[in-house]
Amino acid sequence: MVKNGTPPSKAMERLRIEVARPRLQSSSEAIECVAETTGFRDPERMRRAFIRAFGQPPQSLRRARSSCPNIHEKAPDDAGAEVR
Repeated sequence: MVKNGTPPSKAMERLRIEVARPRLQSSSEAIECVAETTGFRDPERMRRAFIRAFGQPPQSLRRARSSCPNIHEKAPDDAGAEVR
């Protein structure tokens, strides 16, 4: 929800970020494609928006995802293990 007093351009940027972020974190889709299909004019504009919103570029979110296993998935060796 957009707060009163938020300029429309900033509200649209926030919506674009909310759509782009999970796509970057859950797919290997090219950053250029994510930028284009979420309404950013180019990857540089998306990069600047992510830095304003999260303090890091989109590439960092993708790297963080790839370096950590999904905590919701069971590891292969404990798939049948009983929790005590």
